Amino acid sequence: MLRSLSPAALLSLALLYPNLSSAQSISVTVSPSRSGASVSDNLDPSFAGFGIEPSNLFSFTGWNEPNHFSIQLLQNLAEYSGAPPHIRLGGNTQDYMAYDAKYMDFGWKKNPQSTAQGVIAADSMIIGPNYIKALDRLPEGTPITYGLNLAYMGNGYEDRIVSHAQAVVDGLNNTRLYSFEIGNEPDLYLQNSMRSAPWDGQTFTTQFMERANAVYQRVLKPAGLPAMFFEPPATASTIGTTFEIAMLDKDGILDQMNGEYYVGWWNQHDYFYCMLYHFLSHRHPLTCTSHWRNAHSYYSQ
Repeated sequence: MLRSLSPAALLSLALLYPNLSSAQSISVTVSPSRSGASVSDNLDPSFAGFGIEPSNLFSFTGWNEPNHFSIQLLQNLAEYSGAPPHIRLGGNTQDYMAYDAKYMDFGWKKNPQSTAQGVIAADSMIIGPNYIKALDRLPEGTPITYGLNLAYMGNGYEDRIVSHAQAVVDGLNNTRLYSFEIGNEPDLYLQNSMRSAPWDGQTFTTQFMERANAVYQRVLKPAGLPAMFFEPPATASTIGTTFEIAMLDKDGILDQMNGEYYVGWWNQHDYFYCMLYHFLSHRHPLTCTSHWRNAHSYYSQ
């Protein structure tokens, strides 16, 4: 009697042997309940996704020439699941990037005229149109959550974030822009000298909403895209700060501005090393996982 294969094993086969014929395919039936416990509705096939640090985009998608290996791996996942995995292009380096429409290299360069604040300056990396073109090499229809720079606060900061967002909206044609994330780990901005005191969740909420409003009014609305297109950024810690989701809610991040709601999803993460720490110290690993929240979980107004 043949033993059933686990989903992980099936995924491995799918990646290793993308050309298996239909005669060799294996189907799996999942019981709607187990031991009386109900299960969730079907998950969106793009539910499982990947995060790419913005500075490392070209390692995945290629420089002047596409990286066919990694792109084909994602295409294999799309063909077996029914949709491409969701990609979050976000992380620390989104808060270092400045968009320059005249910079045409496939890659980023160090800004020789950086003037912004920060241990690593908030305008220290220059990207241009081919950065977005490289991202658009991902499989057709790939949902993209794109990270914009919140850390930069120098002259013309609103024009900068608007021009960057406009380039993304105009440049992503093969993939599907799903949402914008403004800033990354703002709870560390004081530590990283991105802001000076006072800096807390309330101040962050004000600055987040100002930038979301500018991007919507000047970019999304003219393009026929909805206002609820933004995600408050992932924080480095989920407890013990003024950046907890419940606190940001009280600070008004879910309120209207100019008659519009801007937050459609929460983006929250935690770090896997905490599980290793608790395992090595003989503590229960669920101590860490109790603080996890699903990224892109929908918030209903």
